[in-house]
Amino acid sequence: MNSDLSHVTTSWVQNILMRITQGVERVSEPFVHTVGLPRAIFAFVLGALSAAAYAPVYFLPAFIVSFTGLIWLCDGLAARRARLRQVFCVGWMFGFGQFLFGLYWIGRAFLVDADTFAWMLPFVAVAMPGGLALFSGAAVMLCVRFWTFGVHRIALFTFVWMGAEWLRGHILTGFPWNLPGYVWGDTLSVAQSTSVIGSYGLSLVTIFACSALAVLVSTRAGRPQWSPRAWIVPLLVWGGFAALAALGSMRVANTPYEAVEGIGLRIVQPSFDQDEKWKPENRFHILKTYLEMSALETTQADELNITHVIWPESATPFLLARDAGALAAVARTLKEGQLLLTGAPRAAFSETGDARYFNSFQVIDHTGSIIAVYDKHHLVPFGETLPFSDILNRLGVTKLVGGLGSFTRGPGPVTLSVPGTPAFLAPKALQGQAPAGNNQTHPPNYLTPAE
Repeated sequence: MNSDLSHVTTSWVQNILMRITQGVERVSEPFVHTVGLPRAIFAFVLGALSAAAYAPVYFLPAFIVSFTGLIWLCDGLAARRARLRQVFCVGWMFGFGQFLFGLYWIGRAFLVDADTFAWMLPFVAVAMPGGLALFSGAAVMLCVRFWTFGVHRIALFTFVWMGAEWLRGHILTGFPWNLPGYVWGDTLSVAQSTSVIGSYGLSLVTIFACSALAVLVSTRAGRPQWSPRAWIVPLLVWGGFAALAALGSMRVANTPYEAVEGIGLRIVQPSFDQDEKWKPENRFHILKTYLEMSALETTQADELNITHVIWPESATPFLLARDAGALAAVARTLKEGQLLLTGAPRAAFSETGDARYFNSFQVIDHTGSIIAVYDKHHLVPFGETLPFSDILNRLGVTKLVGGLGSFTRGPGPVTLSVPGTPAFLAPKALQGQAPAGNNQTHPPNYLTPAE
């Protein structure tokens, strides 16, 4: 009796999986068989859809549909032995759609100082996503060159795609916005894994998991074929992710949140219009606002005994370290023993008088002395630094961040030790977007909030 029941159950499960597989096969056929312009449009739509998996939507199924569809497009390209330019076009269109919709917010930066930058908006709206899409185009081209039919193609695609993501995050100081792992930004349990494997590790397993459904259809000679045994791969991968989420939830639930005794933080975040911030006539008003908010007397502040005041990145639109009056005003505002942690531009001058500017993190004590400095080393291309500035400046192209000239990259990560504060890792990227490497010797105790 039990044997018969087991047989019926097994047959019922196999029948369900078979029907689902057949449905997946039918869905895959348009991707595999489409050619020419419709194929390029398919790739663009898939890339645009994948952007919905990132903030603020965080619709993860969009990632599964997008990357599964891209695998099937590659199946069709490989089966037809498509030309390299056709293969590259598919990858480029996917990346262009993803970055065009995923980085829409960049366009707002061109409207901060509209008189200066608005004319660049139409060009950058196409040029920046198009430039970043070169990495995805190259990844797909390399994948199809060594394409196989089966689970191996998912592994090949995953590793090659992540190689392209790594290059995108490092070339010309890198632009690692919207790594695949960032789709878990709203899922704290899964995001816990970055403490072990980092953002790139989580991105790698995310791409493999979101592409695993493509294993159900393996295309040979241009004809889709399914295999019920292929369900083993997606079920194992998704089961692994469920286990990862469960472990992350346990880590969150069982990890004590310990505050350091004797330290009280005040985070100061005024709201300034960026087009007004960098006007020289507003510098006194901006500094005065920060100082007044830093010294604000409240019942909660008295209870906490504020020891550290934190200002955002580039809080002062001038060289704070070279403004004796501003440092004196800071000294009058801070109480004895208090520290100010702030972002501020910094200048270093050579013997010939040439200046190099840094986007810095500075610690100032109650006497107005700067006791610690970190120069940001992961700069945003065209935002904080201008690649090939000698050439582009002649063409009228400048960086988007107002104020000083192009920032110089700092020497690298710095662990800061200041009086009354545990050692902490200075922020690698004050915006909080660049993937930070693990530092087990000196883990960060707190980070400066982004502006």
